[in-house]
Amino acid sequence: LWTWDPVQFMSEYAKAHGPFKYSIDFDTEGSHDSLWQDMTHLNGVFLDPVEQLVYINSRNLDTAFVIQRGTTKLVWSMGRFGTLQNVGNKTAVVSHVSRSHVFYPAGDDHFYTFDNNLMHLNENRTYKHKKPTYSRMLVLKRENDEMMEVSSNYGARRIIGGGGVVLPRDRFLTLYGDQPYKVVESTFDGNVLMEGHIKPGVFVYFPGRLFNRPLLIVKPRPPCVSCFHICVWDVYLRKHVGVGILMMASIEPDCAQTCSKPHTALQSRHEVVLKRFWEKSCIDMHAPPGSFELNLENEDGLTNRVVVRRRCICG
Repeated sequence: LWTWDPVQFMSEYAKAHGPFKYSIDFDTEGSHDSLWQDMTHLNGVFLDPVEQLVYINSRNLDTAFVIQRGTTKLVWSMGRFGTLQNVGNKTAVVSHVSRSHVFYPAGDDHFYTFDNNLMHLNENRTYKHKKPTYSRMLVLKRENDEMMEVSSNYGARRIIGGGGVVLPRDRFLTLYGDQPYKVVESTFDGNVLMEGHIKPGVFVYFPGRLFNRPLLIVKPRPPCVSCFHICVWDVYLRKHVGVGILMMASIEPDCAQTCSKPHTALQSRHEVVLKRFWEKSCIDMHAPPGSFELNLENEDGLTNRVVVRRRCICG
């Protein structure tokens, strides 16, 4: 249907900006065999079906490209051959990556990538090899013509393997190290929630955590005793925006009968937008008296049920 050739892009880049030096890895420095066999090393391709954008990550070019689907127009790029700035002023932390794995959107102009961190970027925009001491998971946010670092999570140095995946509730899983691998679940602001190790001899690149049903998070909204803030996420890897049905119902008939006024609804039905699996959609709801249940169903018929226990307080 259509193609995009990164080698052609580099040829056009060289015509516009002049010759460029191609840097090889520190650990393979002195051997150019793999360089010409794998000039770009595209290790991540992601289609955003809503915006019709294709995110392509090139490990060996240290660049993430955002291509318009069909037209193959370069919308913007980040990294060594990026259209966005990667050297900022003293008050701004502008990101650059080196030998990264994948580059994916995370909603609201946020992005994430697993950075192998093999080269240092100088202020004059030149790259210098460094011996890698750690890898990092980067959460980024685009602000105008810059890609700003929001947070990072550091792990052991790695040569092969390693990667990350975004999760609902502003979290992600990251896989670090060579032997043994360490898997970390963290929040977007860098707070570590869980750590674990994978037994030796198992080689993996990217961790995963499957959510085979929609997710529900319910939080009270004081001082109103019957007000709740409810956030929902769709099933893992269901990328298309859809509509879900959220049902709220009382499960304490005695409390409901005691507190209810005429025409008070003990059950309600709401339509909610289910976005791409990492993006939450929230709604404020007024609950019936006492304990209640929530049932969420997506367009594929997959459901989840959450029960909220509370005292019988009329309000």
